[in-house]
Amino acid sequence: MTRDVDNKGCWQCNVKTVSFVPIVARLAIEFGLFEEGERGGLLIVNEISFNVLHYLMSSGPIEYDPIDPEAVDDKYLQVLIKLRQLDLLKKEDIQSYDLLHMLCLGKHFPENRYKMLVEWDPNALITQTDRFGELPLDEAMHTSIQAFQIVFEYGIRYFPKKKGISLLFHKANDGETTFQRACTKLVCENVMFVEDAKLCCEKVMEVVEDTLARYSDTPVNVPEALLLAAIDENVHLDCVYFLLRREPDLLLKLLPQLLPSSSSSVSASGSPNDNADDNKSRNSSKKRKRKTITAT
Repeated sequence: MTRDVDNKGCWQCNVKTVSFVPIVARLAIEFGLFEEGERGGLLIVNEISFNVLHYLMSSGPIEYDPIDPEAVDDKYLQVLIKLRQLDLLKKEDIQSYDLLHMLCLGKHFPENRYKMLVEWDPNALITQTDRFGELPLDEAMHTSIQAFQIVFEYGIRYFPKKKGISLLFHKANDGETTFQRACTKLVCENVMFVEDAKLCCEKVMEVVEDTLARYSDTPVNVPEALLLAAIDENVHLDCVYFLLRREPDLLLKLLPQLLPSSSSSVSASGSPNDNADDNKSRNSSKKRKRKTITAT
């Protein structure tokens, strides 16, 4: 019910029948057709280990799409809302089945469904990794620069102080960061900038700076973000460099003063005038002693 084949043999979203998914699942539960943990068949996997929830994340056919992607997104969103109301879609499903990653696999970015899931479980943005160790922001990067910007903005919106900025520098299993891959592989307006890394890096930085500027009322807590980046083994040290470039004098604020100031040194040892007076007093005392000895 979630997908069918068009007259050209391409898989496409079945917007005509997808609305029946909640009804069929509920009836299957009432008639006891599946085990309790299978939720009326929603969690039964096929030969490629996909279940119905995975297919509800699809955004359209791979090619020759005759359906408006926004209409598909809205139709599938209503199904997800209904499943949630029936308690057939649970919050833990978002991370258990990598649903945020699945939303980014299609040609079109389903913004409405993404918004629903992120608002339900914002932590999935920073804790949900796929088998490659990649966060949802990594997956969005491969869809379009608009998708990359939307997902990064969610990260800054929900984690503005320190964790949001670290999403750019999260290390996947291969050691590369999201920012590094974005500068070489990001799809910008359906053109893959693989060779012109400089141009793509400029586009990425525009997205980053524009997003940070829009959320300037809740600015990044640079000292805490810096410390987090320095101690978190999953965050590349490029994050430290990025933050220090934004506030070059940050280390001077964080490090304690190693040497006492000149004024405190003078205060501790006494003023020059005081030292001179002490010397004069000692010399005068010596002279009086010598005179006394001579007189005797």
